[in-house]
Amino acid sequence: MRRQSLEATFEKEIFRFSAILQKQGDTLLVVGLSPFGTREFALLQDGATFTVDGSGARHLPFNPRLILEDIHHAYFETIGGEPPSEGTRAGRIGTCNLVEEWNAGGLVEKRFSSASGAPLRTIRYERPAPQGHALSRIFLRDHRYGYTLTIDTVSDDAL
Repeated sequence: MRRQSLEATFEKEIFRFSAILQKQGDTLLVVGLSPFGTREFALLQDGATFTVDGSGARHLPFNPRLILEDIHHAYFETIGGEPPSEGTRAGRIGTCNLVEEWNAGGLVEKRFSSASGAPLRTIRYERPAPQGHALSRIFLRDHRYGYTLTIDTVSDDAL
């Protein structure tokens, strides 16, 4: 379970909120928190089923499903096999092309594009980290919808 602080920028507006992220098997839960730590909204993905609970999700500047897509791309989707300690590797994740940049044995950037090559999402990691480890800060840019996210992981506790 990860507790995170997020800052989203969309059309010159800045939105800040905290969230708790939990993934177990095919189930991904994101709970958006108010400044007082109470639940504003919950996003739940169980396999192919997606539900939104709470009025706070209506105040997001983009479709809440994109948050789950961002989480999958940032934390869980990677090209299989042993990553290089330095350099680039490319592959496909579902219908997307993915290019990963590795430095000093850690992931520093992911670039997702459509099958036609149109950029979809770029994710930069503040410092290289071994595959599968939570990172302290992530910078994400969604090229389709024009928003950016800065995600700071405050805590990462095993369940």
